[in-house]
Amino acid sequence: MKINLEKPFTVEIEKFKSEFKKDDLDTFTLRKPLKGQFESLGYQVILGENFEVNLLVDFVKKYKAIDKYTKVKIGDFRPKKEIKEYNQKVIEILGTETIEKLLFLCRICSYISDPSFPDYLICKSVERDLGFRYSYREGEILDDKVFFIFLAKEVFDIKNIKFSTLDFLDFQFPQSISFNISPILERVLGKISQRVNIENSIEETGIDFSLLKKWIEKKEIEKEDFIKMYMSFLGRFSKENKLVELLEKLKNMDTSFLNKDSRQGKLMALVQALRINMLEAQDLLNLYEIDRL
Repeated sequence: MKINLEKPFTVEIEKFKSEFKKDDLDTFTLRKPLKGQFESLGYQVILGENFEVNLLVDFVKKYKAIDKYTKVKIGDFRPKKEIKEYNQKVIEILGTETIEKLLFLCRICSYISDPSFPDYLICKSVERDLGFRYSYREGEILDDKVFFIFLAKEVFDIKNIKFSTLDFLDFQFPQSISFNISPILERVLGKISQRVNIENSIEETGIDFSLLKKWIEKKEIEKEDFIKMYMSFLGRFSKENKLVELLEKLKNMDTSFLNKDSRQGKLMALVQALRINMLEAQDLLNLYEIDRL
């Protein structure tokens, strides 16, 4: 299936009446009353700001692999009950397949600017009325967010994604906003090129960003090309790796030597017990802690 990049891409703006004037709220203070509007309609509201970092934990737990990107995102992992509870809620609502697609889009957009995940995941638990919402106020909408929405809707068929806002007493928003994807794609590729060698991007990132150049030249997207790129990316995490072997070895040992007060103490204990280097110990300790979560 081909997607024409010269066709305007339209995103609906979901609006709520309010008693505020336009200058009463900025982009950030707008979020709280929007959350209240969703909740008043019976939605469960899950904030999206920690989606990527939290769900990467379950991604690592499933694939038993930590690449450079993941290492930067999760840092020195420490088990937290809040992460486990958040992930359980999101997995129950979205399912693993959709989550992995969304994590892939977060990863792509992070090479542009930031993960760009929506501000809210909303769901009515009984009807399973699921949606993704970005809080919206007048002004520039960043390319990475538009690109995230475009790929999610047009390629991954994740449809219910909208901007949400309040209609102010002195200002009302339109019902939708349209974008020309071609120039956005050119700017996106330019930003990614500042961080990644496009021609060597598979080796550097696991993502074939040269596909974006093909889209720009042809002014269309071949949906199957993107799906193949995504499946190839996932396949990299399904391969056997030394970290899995070390984890299995650790599980079969008496791990009382990890009963140290400091992370540094645990790392040194791993280095000595398994005769591995510090970098391997850092990844192994992260994986060990995540596997126990």
